[in-house]
Amino acid sequence: MNNPGEIVIAFFELVEAEFRELKGSLNDSVNLKAGALGRLLMRLVGSVALVLAAIVLILAATGMLLWSMYLYIGQFMDPAPAALTTSIVTLVAAALLIVIARWLNR
Repeated sequence: MNNPGEIVIAFFELVEAEFRELKGSLNDSVNLKAGALGRLLMRLVGSVALVLAAIVLILAATGMLLWSMYLYIGQFMDPAPAALTTSIVTLVAAALLIVIARWLNR
């Protein structure tokens, strides 16, 4: 399982299995087969699972972006300054996001 595609597929299979187990456990304990509350709860659980999967994919994409930035900068300088430059760019981006969040919460 060295291929990133296999890892992503395995992750989604795990999410699907966990969702099925959670659905079965909720059906057994609360009898969610009938009623609007049961459908709403199942929709909520499905949405939360999708959001969590999206968060994992966003984190993976961010890591790949930073790694590719490091590799690109590494073509022009030694590994240590390339890593330092990549980390500085990352910290500036994080600080910018914090400033934007503070501005939005005024």
